[in-house]
Amino acid sequence: MNIPVELHLLKRVKYTQSQTTLSKEERNVNMEDAFEINQPKSYNSAGLVDDVLATRSTANSCASVLLKNGFEHVIALSLATSQ
Repeated sequence: MNIPVELHLLKRVKYTQSQTTLSKEERNVNMEDAFEINQPKSYNSAGLVDDVLATRSTANSCASVLLKNGFEHVIALSLATSQ
């Protein structure tokens, strides 16, 4: 299987406090505008990999940036979930 991996497609452009003590709503606000595209789009689909999907705030923020920049499909994969 030849699946390209882009390690620097997104970059964090806003410092965010640790999410561990925040509510779901606070996490969503915390992650607003935290990422932007770091390089030109080469594909129509992207898979995001996150260590833990608790409230999905980080994944949603990243997916939103990708979709706004022309990606047609974005999926999130995680190693664990809190639910």
